[in-house]
Amino acid sequence: MQVEVTDFLHVRAAPVAKAGRPSVRGAVFDCDGLLVDSAGLWWAAYEATAESLGRSLNGTDPASFSGMSVELAAERLGKSLGCAVSEVELLETLQTLVEHHPIAAMPGTTVLLEALMGRMPLGVATNAPLDVAEAALQSAGLLDFFDLLVSAEHGGEPKPAPDVYVEACRLLGLQPTETIAFEDSPMGAIAARDAGMTVVAVPSEESRIEADLVVSRLDDPGVFALLGLAADDGPGSARTETSGCPVAEKE
Repeated sequence: MQVEVTDFLHVRAAPVAKAGRPSVRGAVFDCDGLLVDSAGLWWAAYEATAESLGRSLNGTDPASFSGMSVELAAERLGKSLGCAVSEVELLETLQTLVEHHPIAAMPGTTVLLEALMGRMPLGVATNAPLDVAEAALQSAGLLDFFDLLVSAEHGGEPKPAPDVYVEACRLLGLQPTETIAFEDSPMGAIAARDAGMTVVAVPSEESRIEADLVVSRLDDPGVFALLGLAADDGPGSARTETSGCPVAEKE
């Protein structure tokens, strides 16, 4: 399947959801830490960059970098290390790590995507560089589930600005209000909420995320219920070890 990832000139037409409440017609996902288990590689890139500068990230909270673009991460690293950090060198380090290490899908991801594929258009909206996100999704065997990938590097402001989500909805031919966003970081959830989307959060660390639904993994029964999917479309009979978490009130 051809996935639109660069020119944004056209997007493969996708059917309106057949099983889903009328107001939900599409879904857009964050990538790192939400779809793919790649957070460790990003942190390894930060540590390698610090080491190359004769510095250390000991005592630095990895959660403080959650959801950042390479540009923002380079700025944050510079402040933490007390010296200038090259965005280009950080990106090259990250690309090398992603290309040479296998990346797994996060638990429950494939189950949800298999249930959604063909029912509604699916996209990815990420702060990660496009080639990094594409390589990570390909490594995890998830790339073919998506109709498009949108990266903050192709214009607009990175999350927490809503730009990538607004663009993803536009390219999918959907209004943000009829599209669900899936996120794992507070920064990403802010972006999706400000775009006007329903937000489902799967927190990647101990942090509070303002969302319409907060769950522990993507195939949580609460997610299937929100999407209007039948129990036999997903985890209803196959797995029962997780349950929906309380919905956080919006600000």
